[in-house]
Amino acid sequence: MSFPEYFPSDASTPVCGLVLIQGWRRKMRVVCNPATGEFLTLPKVLLREKNLLAKDTEARDKIVGMYLGYDPMGKQFKVLCMTTTASPYEVRDNTHQVLTLGPGKRFWRPVERKFHFEENYIISNEICINGVLYFGDSSKIVCFNVGSEKFSFINTNREMRRC
Repeated sequence: MSFPEYFPSDASTPVCGLVLIQGWRRKMRVVCNPATGEFLTLPKVLLREKNLLAKDTEARDKIVGMYLGYDPMGKQFKVLCMTTTASPYEVRDNTHQVLTLGPGKRFWRPVERKFHFEENYIISNEICINGVLYFGDSSKIVCFNVGSEKFSFINTNREMRRC
């Protein structure tokens, strides 16, 4: 399979030479090594849907963030998929998922901790430092330990959110 010549997309911050590329319209996601031209297409994320009483009040999970990280101890790349519920009538904690890259069959697994996630468009970039992914939420900085697959948080104050 060859990589399309025209592929409108967003690229993540590089992690140990690899980049996560997400297509806008095709919903295609690949991890790419720009130096070698090699890429790996990620499997589709299965989202849970919860129907409420009326059709127009249906709640749907949607992907709001996908992040590439590296665990230097386990020497593994992982992709974290963050979801949120798209419903004006319901706010609930969401199940987020992780995918380990490597040989063999790849599949998304739920991450233990559930919490409501709203992507922060002011803090739009992520960074992976010493096996911990850092990225913005609407009210905090989310820290994801790639090796242990555990979340922690850094609370932000109002002044930080306005910067």
